[in-house]
Amino acid sequence: MVARGEFRKDLFYRLKGFELDIPPLRERVEDIPTLAAYFLERNSDISAKRIIGISRDALKKLACYEFPGNVRELEMEVARAAALANNNSYILPKHFSDSIANIEVVDKSLANFSREGKTLKEMTEELERHALLEVLEKLRWNQSKAAQVLGVSRVGIANKIRRYDLKRTEAS
Repeated sequence: MVARGEFRKDLFYRLKGFELDIPPLRERVEDIPTLAAYFLERNSDISAKRIIGISRDALKKLACYEFPGNVRELEMEVARAAALANNNSYILPKHFSDSIANIEVVDKSLANFSREGKTLKEMTEELERHALLEVLEKLRWNQSKAAQVLGVSRVGIANKIRRYDLKRTEAS
């Protein structure tokens, strides 16, 4: 805009200052519980209502949501849920807007891991496949970051994706 003459150059440099690259909330799912707790605490300072916290099920739903409105959308969802929740109770999934409340949470834990009738190699491969898929989905299929997190090469990640025939889902 400065180059096109649509924004004052002096104002641009005054505002520029220090640049921070902060990824969108959907790429920082691990920050959601901390941010939600902060927004809940800040909201309870403003309102007379006391909310104990956010239930695990509600946090799981928040973690599955894409947050196109980023952190501000999370803040508004927590404020909305706090307003709808009863005094001295928890925020539950039903307190969120329909776009979050209706999300079906898929349990990706190893609770369904079966050891019966499998060799050690088959069990190891299943665990490796599960771990790789979990990391890839968490990092939105950024293979370079996944390789760094898992301590393997980028080529190694690509080979394992092919080997286990992993496919990116629409949600990831």
